[in-house]
Amino acid sequence: MTHTTFDSPLSKKDVYLTMKNLTNTNADAPLFVGTVTEDGFSVMKYRLFQSNKFFLRQALDPQLNAVVTEDNNSTKITINATLTKWNKIGSFVMGALILGIIIFLIINAIATSSLELLAPAVAIVIFEALVCSLGILIFTLRAKRLLKILNKHLT
Repeated sequence: MTHTTFDSPLSKKDVYLTMKNLTNTNADAPLFVGTVTEDGFSVMKYRLFQSNKFFLRQALDPQLNAVVTEDNNSTKITINATLTKWNKIGSFVMGALILGIIIFLIINAIATSSLELLAPAVAIVIFEALVCSLGILIFTLRAKRLLKILNKHLT
């Protein structure tokens, strides 16, 4: 659920103005934060008590990157929901650390000829599979909620 397309009866300029209003930083509580251009936008959900610095962003918040193209009768909006760059980097670093721990436990079990040392490695793999599944579910639900909000405002 990272890629979706929908048609809007608004013109390309109206989509731009609507997104500009939804990301208005002068408002008390804008709906989104991010950048809006005439050809698309890149936005995230606005959080009231949260700075937009990379280390304070909510983990698993989707960033919606959209490309807006205008046809004869409607405007086509193609949206791609992704993690932010910093969340991707953090996930990669944590994955590398966990993989290193698992490799260490496997090498240690082979060196000592003991199967007992493989139990923690198996437990870590099962735990990480559950955590990743839950993270994907949360990300997908948040992205669907943001897409419903966008669909409501842009159609």
